[in-house]
Amino acid sequence: MSKKTFILSRFYLWLTISITLLYFSLTYIGSYTNISNKDVLLISIWIIFISIIQYLVLKYKLLVFYSQKFTLSVFIFSNIYAVNLVFNDALIKQPFKIELFLMLLGLFFAYTLLNILNDYRKLQKPIIIFLLSLTTLIMLTPHFSKSVTNINNSEEVTQLKILPISFKQKPNVYIIGVDALVPKSLLKKHLELDQTDLHDLLDKNFITYKNVFSGGDRTVPSYLSMLSLTKEYWFALEEGDPLCRFCPTPLNRNNLMNGLTPSPLIMIFKANGYETSTAHEWPHFGAKKGPYIDNYLLRTRQDGKRISHSICDLISPRSSLIGFFGYCKIRNKFTLLKQYTNTTTEKLHYKGLDFNLAWDLQNIESISSKLKPQLYIGHILSPRHTAYDFDITNNEQLAEFRDFYLERANTTSKLIKIALDNIKKNDSNAIIYIWGDHGPVLSQHLTWDKRNDPASSNKLVRSTKFFIQDRLGSYGGVYHDESICQKSSFQNNRIYSTPQHILKDILFCLSSKESRITNKDYFNNFINDKTFAYPRRTENKAILSDIISYSDYLYE
Repeated sequence: MSKKTFILSRFYLWLTISITLLYFSLTYIGSYTNISNKDVLLISIWIIFISIIQYLVLKYKLLVFYSQKFTLSVFIFSNIYAVNLVFNDALIKQPFKIELFLMLLGLFFAYTLLNILNDYRKLQKPIIIFLLSLTTLIMLTPHFSKSVTNINNSEEVTQLKILPISFKQKPNVYIIGVDALVPKSLLKKHLELDQTDLHDLLDKNFITYKNVFSGGDRTVPSYLSMLSLTKEYWFALEEGDPLCRFCPTPLNRNNLMNGLTPSPLIMIFKANGYETSTAHEWPHFGAKKGPYIDNYLLRTRQDGKRISHSICDLISPRSSLIGFFGYCKIRNKFTLLKQYTNTTTEKLHYKGLDFNLAWDLQNIESISSKLKPQLYIGHILSPRHTAYDFDITNNEQLAEFRDFYLERANTTSKLIKIALDNIKKNDSNAIIYIWGDHGPVLSQHLTWDKRNDPASSNKLVRSTKFFIQDRLGSYGGVYHDESICQKSSFQNNRIYSTPQHILKDILFCLSSKESRITNKDYFNNFINDKTFAYPRRTENKAILSDIISYSDYLYE
């Protein structure tokens, strides 16, 4: 028999499994904080099962394209796509022709690899050992990094400068982030919507700031920059180990929300006797609570247990069916069935709201009944931004998202109205700050390296300001009954504002006369004119060219 004759042996089953697991490990290392150990185990078993099915299909020639070798190369590349490439923004945002070319190139490399291993069979066993060893090393890297990292050094933490602000009175303070919430001006300019129920409610009850910009184009950097309060504090912290993002290392910036690193904002309130709470549906800010926050709330499942962090929470419309061979579709179906069979409808639904919105409302309503003064920082995952494969030049996609945003904003309005009515009744002197963590990301198909396209037929895409206004332009507004703070404390007519500006206004209105004098430099000379440096999605280091001046992108 010729040496070049392709023989489908069990080696090719091991090769398929090994290559697929290797690319899954690369997906894991890029988003390990959102993949539970349960997900890793079940997806690995699912990969092995799918690979066995593919091998049997080839062995018994149930489905063959051209030849067994070519069909196997198709299977291998399809597996790589399902466990890794479908989640790769750099690939799926390419024009269709370029993406197709890259996929055909990948298929060519897979076919070439099979040819080489078929011709040089002595390499077969070593290549399996190498692939499995490399996969194991990659999968263990985050755990190894965590085990050798120093635990938070209290001496370094105490050197951080926390503003010595004392409050004259201590009302409850609610800082509520609303996902992708923009002001009416951008709602009209970018989505061609004149109003939503949510915007009408905010206009009626809140002091609205103009030209507000968030600190980042994603939820995580926006919250971290907000919790840092000042640029000086931000730069005193560290970005953290990319392989151990939430390790309790000294001054790890990523741990500001979970309390493993002290937030200057939160510490000011703690120093004034407040009980402090942060809440987010997903563990984007780590899964463990630290000593510098009293309550770190992650969304509870409807059986009362804390939700486990899962890669399925981050699945996009494109990857929902293909990603991990449909694992998330199956997982979510069984999880939902379990929730409905093991729980009561009272926990699934609350005052006409479902799931995460019901959870948000119950968190907010619980604050007014507590004895100690409260600082509550929570995120409402609605109306939400576009999917990663969104293209604003596609009129059908734009129309669908416009309808989606309107519907979600109107639903979110119900939550805010119920919460506001409850606060007015039971927590009358409270201060509520509602802010958008970023824009709706209509510029999804653009990048920080290419922020506009002069040749586009879409006027927004041609604009040199659209990308920044869309990503960072956001809503900011404060509610208070003026029982403690005068309306003039809230300087909503600045040329532009950021969450740090608005928080300064809140701290000023709460401060005693002595504290205003002591912190005169902060209150009178505070400057926040540029974005905070933070790594792009999937990157580990910030790129300084991404820092922009807010005054260059005013929209009101």
